[in-house]
Amino acid sequence: MTRLTRFGAAAMARTLAWRDGEAITLAQCVAEAAAFAERLPAGGQPVNLCTDRYLFTLALLAALLRGQTSLMPPNAMPHTLQLGDPTSPAYALIDDASQDTGGLPSLVVIQARGHGPRRSRRCR
Repeated sequence: MTRLTRFGAAAMARTLAWRDGEAITLAQCVAEAAAFAERLPAGGQPVNLCTDRYLFTLALLAALLRGQTSLMPPNAMPHTLQLGDPTSPAYALIDDASQDTGGLPSLVVIQARGHGPRRSRRCR
């Protein structure tokens, strides 16, 4: 499936996170990240602005699976986001559709119970 499945079966079965009282295993997280990775733009650098720890992890793994380097700015202020490299297109991965991304195109990351991101949509 992915390079991340090189973990042993025992590791893949371990609980990575808890969401709404339900355990999420490493295998489930990897599967969700792989599904979300297919929705990411083919090029560019993602700026991971997710404040939810699990969604941050999901977005980070998805970018890694896509072969993209996630940028993690010191803060999410629009001015800071505008200081990126103009020669390398960036896009924001957010978990709040109302977040100001300083003009960066964005994708909303929302996790559904055990079935990958419930939706992934471009905003702005």
